Amino acid sequence: MEDKHFRELFDEYDRTEHQVHRINTGEEVAIDEYAHEVKAKFLSLKDQIYSYLNK
Repeated sequence: MEDKHFRELFDEYDRTEHQVHRINTGEEVAIDEYAHEVKAKFLSLKDQIYSYLNK
């Protein structure tokens, strides 16, 4: 992975983290299935970043 890829990965992680926060606090209304998809995406991005940093 290149640094550009890491930057894009991190930016997506940041956007998704904010979305998860809005869902958890009730700022954003989401059906359970969508909320689950967003949280799964967040965890996947977190794992990808962790793997990148531990190379």
